[in-house]
Amino acid sequence: MTMNNAEILNELNENVHIRCFHGPAHAGAKIYPVRNPLTGEFPSCVRRVDSKGDIIYDKKDNQADYFIRETDGFEIKNGTDFDLTNPIQKANWEAIRFSELIFDPRGKLDEKGRVIQEPSDIAPANSLFYVERIVDETKKRNQLERTKVKAKTYIYGDSASGLTVKAKILGCFVKTSTREEIEEFLINVANTDPEKIINLYTGSDMKLSLIFITAKEKNILQNKGGLFIYNETTVIGRTMEDCIRFFKDPKNKVITDRIIKEVTEALTMGEDGFTAEDINPTTSAAEKTAPEVEAETVSATATKTKNK
Repeated sequence: MTMNNAEILNELNENVHIRCFHGPAHAGAKIYPVRNPLTGEFPSCVRRVDSKGDIIYDKKDNQADYFIRETDGFEIKNGTDFDLTNPIQKANWEAIRFSELIFDPRGKLDEKGRVIQEPSDIAPANSLFYVERIVDETKKRNQLERTKVKAKTYIYGDSASGLTVKAKILGCFVKTSTREEIEEFLINVANTDPEKIINLYTGSDMKLSLIFITAKEKNILQNKGGLFIYNETTVIGRTMEDCIRFFKDPKNKVITDRIIKEVTEALTMGEDGFTAEDINPTTSAAEKTAPEVEAETVSATATKTKNK
């Protein structure tokens, strides 16, 4: 059932949803009333007990009201909810909300507005649970869906050769794949990691990634002992990211240009699905700025489309 804005805000104000960092399979934990870290006092709904375990009431207390013993423990697990419109559940939540086991991304304030926990996106290591807020989670889901749409728009607007290049960079075997299969592969990536797809189209490293992949496939770069080696002696890096950083470094210009030259000479359209034009810069990769690499990539794609 879809909630409108008013219902979402009411849900936020009237309910506390507890989730466990370890998921629903976790057994949970028993949490006892927690003192205010600033004052050392229990919340107003908590009372101390005598040797028999009976509540010690204050003189002003109405014993008909609901009070919590300092020895009362609450079983908290993934999915525990507190209805704040219910006086008993509200008191139960007030009794434990300062617990270090419960993390609230929006922070914690006491009754007088004093800060107990600053707002943060990073939970302390000893936190077992967190407060889930429907409004925040809805925003995150909406933002993720918008990012997926943006990534898929890039894919649907790309040419067949462009899709081939992107899929190859992501490790897809493209030699015998149809356009539909390649597109499906990229859409699946967009559904799980849309930023990766967006970066392929807007980042400056696509051409350098293709140089690395082709150099590796053509044995221009050899993997020895977990390192990519050029010409038997020059260590380029351990990962593709390392090698791209090597290509970008101006002090590696001579070696980078040699690798690009060998990759260009090794490429054939029929075998690899793209041409030397896709990766052969007019200047060294180490000399290019990010906007220059991106502009050249866009220009090359437009030229191929026009020639078709």
